[in-house]
Amino acid sequence: MRIHRLALLLLIPLALTPFTPALATPSACATKAATMLDALGHKDYAAASRLMGAQLQEPLQQKMLISMWEALIRDSWGPYQSHGDASTIVDDGTATTIRLPLQFEHGSTTATITCHPKSGGAIDEFVLL
Repeated sequence: MRIHRLALLLLIPLALTPFTPALATPSACATKAATMLDALGHKDYAAASRLMGAQLQEPLQQKMLISMWEALIRDSWGPYQSHGDASTIVDDGTATTIRLPLQFEHGSTTATITCHPKSGGAIDEFVLL
């Protein structure tokens, strides 16, 4: 009987804490995007993958992403150097899309990244322009 009362007393604070789902706010999405791109730039593909949603984490998607990234570095832009500040394109409550300028040794490009609240704010879309 005492064990049950103790368990109930321990659960009461949890019941009173409001549930707040992970949001895909512009600043959270920009932070995840920058972290993912820095991981890609250091060829830490496992770390980059952890910031992605389930669909982008699928083995075939990962293989294509790594292949594309390495080909662009080898054939076009050279090694990744840095990223600039993110700008918000869409923040409508269903998704947050940001644009992040990227600097490489031989040029620059822009990444467009979308984070979704339904996937805990994970990166679900990643496009290089």
